[in-house]
Amino acid sequence: LCFIEWPSQGNGNSRRREVCYRSRDLEGSFERKVIFDDDMDYYNCGIAQGVLIKVDDDSWYSMLFQDHGAVGRIPYLLPMRWEDDWPVIGIDGRAPKEFEVSLEEKRVAPLVISDSFNHKINRLPLQFQWNHNPIEEGWSFTERPGYLRLKNMQLADGILTARNTLTERTVTPFSSFSIEGDFSQLRDGDYAGLAAFMGRYGTIGVTREKGQFMLCLKQKDKEPLNLNLSSVKGFNPFNFYLRIVFDFENNDKAKFFYSVDGEEYIEFGDELTMEFTLDLFVGYRIGIFSYGTKHQGGIADFRNLVFESKNDSID
Repeated sequence: LCFIEWPSQGNGNSRRREVCYRSRDLEGSFERKVIFDDDMDYYNCGIAQGVLIKVDDDSWYSMLFQDHGAVGRIPYLLPMRWEDDWPVIGIDGRAPKEFEVSLEEKRVAPLVISDSFNHKINRLPLQFQWNHNPIEEGWSFTERPGYLRLKNMQLADGILTARNTLTERTVTPFSSFSIEGDFSQLRDGDYAGLAAFMGRYGTIGVTREKGQFMLCLKQKDKEPLNLNLSSVKGFNPFNFYLRIVFDFENNDKAKFFYSVDGEEYIEFGDELTMEFTLDLFVGYRIGIFSYGTKHQGGIADFRNLVFESKNDSID
């Protein structure tokens, strides 16, 4: 039986570790042993909790996880062997940065992708997930070909209660997401755009009030920051661009940008200090959202979600 445990301060390394209990008889006495205790030099965040995987009689692996700050939990595939009938994980008690695996190489899809949203059927790529069970008639790829259409079928008081927010995970150390939106069919009180989606969220998007389009930045526990888009040279609601950059390497910060042409991006408002919390429990994701606060029936159309993971995406 393999478990995760987290010793209190002053006991062992005071971090999560993997322990094993064994017995020859389910009703007999069990022996206990710590079988893995390493943080891969990441802030004493232990790697633990997972499974033992048998490939063949001579090849075993373990899949564990590590809390990795705001990006959430990341998986670790580790070598494993048996010694005196105990599982031994890692190499010399440590998690190796790389090692050879005795597995057939297979082509797999990337975990995070860009997407044009130009799909002929209403089926999501597997990299995307809704934050709630979706209202099926509230989203479509086919109603306006080439776009993800989000229709406000339900009122919400914020991003955490909005339905039909489409999310995709982020990756460390940097993740940049840009998107083009058509916000011309928003109604008064509607809000649509991009979200750094977690309990401590940050959103940047377009809202409409008394017929005026406003750029709005919202962060949990902060007053919204608004900019009347009529004052922005070149703005039109049919083609407006938004970007969020997640920087997990420099104290977990997210920055928010807008653009009128998709070429020159302007940073807007304060950066978000990201924090992994247990209320959503998934780590920070990019979210594409639209919701109404006063009326139902408003529409936001999005296309060309562009994901970049290199440092130069911040420029």
